[in-house]
Amino acid sequence: MIHSERFTPDPIEVRVDGIRNLNLAKILRSHRAPVIITNRRVSEGGSFTGDAIEQFTLLSEAQRLGADYIDCELSWGKTMIRELKTRAGRTKIIASYHNFREMPGNLENIYQRLRSTGADIVKLAVMASDITDNVRLFEVCKMARADRQPVIIIGMGKYGEISRILAGKIGATMTFASRTPKESTGPGQRTHDELKNVFRTHTLNRRTKIFGLLGNPVTHSRGIYVHNALFNRKRINAVYVNFLVNDVGSFFTSFDDMVTGCSITMPFKESVVDFVEHLDPQIADLRVVNTIIKRRNGWTGYNTDMPAMRELLRARIHLRGSRVLIVGTGGTARTMAYTVLTSGAKATIVGRSSAKARAIADSLGCNSATIDDLPSLGCDVVMNATPLGMNSTRRGPGHATMPVPGNFLRRRMLVFDAVYTASQTPLISVARQHGCTTITGDAFFDRQAVLQSKLFMSCFR
Repeated sequence: MIHSERFTPDPIEVRVDGIRNLNLAKILRSHRAPVIITNRRVSEGGSFTGDAIEQFTLLSEAQRLGADYIDCELSWGKTMIRELKTRAGRTKIIASYHNFREMPGNLENIYQRLRSTGADIVKLAVMASDITDNVRLFEVCKMARADRQPVIIIGMGKYGEISRILAGKIGATMTFASRTPKESTGPGQRTHDELKNVFRTHTLNRRTKIFGLLGNPVTHSRGIYVHNALFNRKRINAVYVNFLVNDVGSFFTSFDDMVTGCSITMPFKESVVDFVEHLDPQIADLRVVNTIIKRRNGWTGYNTDMPAMRELLRARIHLRGSRVLIVGTGGTARTMAYTVLTSGAKATIVGRSSAKARAIADSLGCNSATIDDLPSLGCDVVMNATPLGMNSTRRGPGHATMPVPGNFLRRRMLVFDAVYTASQTPLISVARQHGCTTITGDAFFDRQAVLQSKLFMSCFR
């Protein structure tokens, strides 16, 4: 299935190479929506095993029967594509190039070869191996706009997902989607429902502001649902996507001028500080960022985790004088420690690495310990800043899903789990069995997301 902002109703792609006992006449009579007939060989990610003559005959028949579009692979040769173009009638020709292995170095040359076929629309679908590969595709799209050449650009795989979502923003003619996840015809393809109802790709245009989640991994995040729903309710021309990033510096080099704001998740909450021009004064000492906003004077970093944590904790416990164990040694652990220390609590950083735990503790002026020290540690509050418990149902037998042993928990302890990928993590489940008061990752995510949304909304005032 295809989703496009320029067609109503959305065109439907029919992959005839996967159909037995093919009856083109019946297929083309049975659809009210525009139809694209596509027939790919095995080497092109399809199932067709015939030769060039059979391919030409099949696509010519689709033209004769009134197909709205036929998709011709560049590898079949310019001669065949040009011949089909002379017979096209009302049928539009899509000339395609697919590379399921890599992002070719000569992408611009391939675009020119596609364009030289005289096709109505040219299509490049290549495998992305880094988020920055999308920018090369966007540059091809810019070339096509200058040439007034309708173009489809697709970065396949998990790193190329944003190219499918941002088609309308970058001026691509259309993008492809599947009806269900199981019916995907390319790696990284989203469903029609997701593109239309979550990302609202049919509404995106050159004025659309881009926001997103910068991290690795990013698929666990609920941000795409929360922030896109807000943009929709407020009728704001913006979209929120997942940026799967390997190197934060390369991301800023490539996307600095394109993006208005980002949420920041693991493992970049601390390293992103080096790439922003300004820090919110409230986190000048903390130096952990979970939100960045592009303003006229550059990027400003904020932390909405800290006020969200403080609010949730204070509603359940008097922090001054309380003993708090924080399990983890990353940016979230540092934020937890800073939050409770500035509220008068006593904090201990607990990590598998004594050196990492000690480094955070020394910088904040609190205690450190290792997991092996837990039996000798007393506390009123346990806070989990590790990913343990994330996707726990998919882990194998014996895989650790608890940041602390269950027998460490005591009645009336407060247990705070920052993991929000499950409605009830193993830590929260066991804590409730032991009579502990709990703060779930869901509650934490929701509260910090509200504060983050307010920062995003400030970009439209």
